[in-house]
Amino acid sequence: RAAAEADGATLVVTAPSGGGRTRVLDACVLEARLLGAIVLRADERDGSARWGVARALLRQLLEQSPERAWPAAQRRAASLAHLVPELGAAEQAPAEPGGAAEQAIRARTQIALRDVFLEVAQSELAIAVVDDTHRIDEPSAAFLARLAHETRRKRLLLIVSAVPDDRTTAATAMQWLIHSGEPLRLKPLSAEETQQLVRSLFGETPNVRLVADRIHGASQGNPGAIMRIARYMVSTGSAHYGAGTWTLPGRAELPDLSLALHSRIDPRLGPSALELARAFAACEGLRLRWNECLPGCTPNSIRASGRLPV
Repeated sequence: RAAAEADGATLVVTAPSGGGRTRVLDACVLEARLLGAIVLRADERDGSARWGVARALLRQLLEQSPERAWPAAQRRAASLAHLVPELGAAEQAPAEPGGAAEQAIRARTQIALRDVFLEVAQSELAIAVVDDTHRIDEPSAAFLARLAHETRRKRLLLIVSAVPDDRTTAATAMQWLIHSGEPLRLKPLSAEETQQLVRSLFGETPNVRLVADRIHGASQGNPGAIMRIARYMVSTGSAHYGAGTWTLPGRAELPDLSLALHSRIDPRLGPSALELARAFAACEGLRLRWNECLPGCTPNSIRASGRLPV
């Protein structure tokens, strides 16, 4: 609402995978549409190619505000036509990526994109929402970082989400973007909030508190993990529905819920191999020596099981 009064901002929503970032962005998009704003949305799927996210946002802006966006873009066609060929002739792309000529074109493209967005935002409320910015292409991340510095005193709101401390090919641009915005770090659900969520799924049924406590312990309050565990319990039959109510397992029948979070781990593994597989899943990206994993667990004993996922 502040952006509608020419007091825009950049909001950076961070949470681990499954922490609810996309749901927050969905809520922002819904509210923006209710306000009658131009809503532009992109994510990592658009960023598989260079300038992919920037191209997707620009095309949406041209579609939703043709009276203002098209003239603004056409005045900058030489810099933008390589993103949207319909604008006309583009500058010649340099033969060597990363060379001085390409860097010059890159800078002109970023400035042209920024100017088009700001020109539209002078008269219309525009909201750009980009999910999983830690996975988008580097030129688009750099453009968003540049745009983030210009949202103040404009009818423009930029909302992005990212996994904190995630390795990314656009690390420098992401740091600029994160430091330019107002941080909103989503916290895990508390034990009480996890219980409320589990009760909303299974109702007031016997053992629901026990199951909720176990789910909270396995998920660490991560909403996405909670839902995965709930689906796992249903698919394995440990939670089943009949006669209008859910039946949940008691303490003795409750399965190992951590397996729901690592679907590639075969539950038929022996105790040592199963524990090692869980440790590897929890420590993804780390280099560990065998003697740092489990005493008495060797590569041969794992290979002999024939079931450890690669």
